[in-house]
Amino acid sequence: MYKRQQQGTLPTSAATEALIKVVPVGVTASSTYSDNVPARAIDGVSSNAWIASGYAPQWIEVDLGAEVPLKKLRMLVSQNPAGQSTHVVTGGLSPAPTSVLQTVSRNTVDGQWLEVSLDTAVSVRYIRITTTGSPSWVSWHELEFYRPAVLPALTKIVPAGVSASGTYSTNVPGQAIDGNNDTPWTATSAPQWIEVDLGAVVPLKKMRLLTSQNPAGQTTHVIKGDTAPAPSRELKVLSGNTADKQWLESSWEGAPVNVRYVRIQTTSSPSWVSWHELEFYR
Repeated sequence: MYKRQQQGTLPTSAATEALIKVVPVGVTASSTYSDNVPARAIDGVSSNAWIASGYAPQWIEVDLGAEVPLKKLRMLVSQNPAGQSTHVVTGGLSPAPTSVLQTVSRNTVDGQWLEVSLDTAVSVRYIRITTTGSPSWVSWHELEFYRPAVLPALTKIVPAGVSASGTYSTNVPGQAIDGNNDTPWTATSAPQWIEVDLGAVVPLKKMRLLTSQNPAGQTTHVIKGDTAPAPSRELKVLSGNTADKQWLESSWEGAPVNVRYVRIQTTSSPSWVSWHELEFYR
């Protein structure tokens, strides 16, 4: 049995940003040896471990349950013998993320905490740690994830303009950004889109959408944003059962996205496509 020494524990100085531990909802891995299942890496017990069925490369992927502004990741090494190891941390909003957050490469020993601290929080749901080199079979005692405890105050953005794929009668696109929750923009059947010009490139942190829908039912809305009109960069997909005058929210508070144009494309809906109100915050 190895004696574990915590290296790089979370700072407690008042000057340090307060963090909240995120509780994952699921975990998968490239392989598993015997009963050393992936869930052992997120069970809060440092005396057991997930163990892969062989040497690198191997990976373990954690689902945080929702999009969160990730600020820190801690990894408790499970390794015998000690030696040089390399771990690539990737994160994103979809499974099997490919965006590299950080690569950790150093001499490591069993029971050692490794930390990945991000200067700016990154909005992720899925985190994958891929071990590309290790002297032992790939394994982790424990993985921990942290987000900021306090998020900054938001400022509502006043849009400069709006356009849409179509309009029914007098229910023009401007009614979706007029501040009146009783007047909607209305088009016809999906697919339809509405695009808002925020007037300048801004760090978008949150978006709220007030549904206009009859009957209630399953809808899918793809949110895209960028610095030029007709944006193609996908920011988020909202899919679920919705009803009239229900607020839907998308948040990037931990890692704002720089955009000027935001397009909401409804790809499916039981009713004609319509929104009572769209709100944007920085």
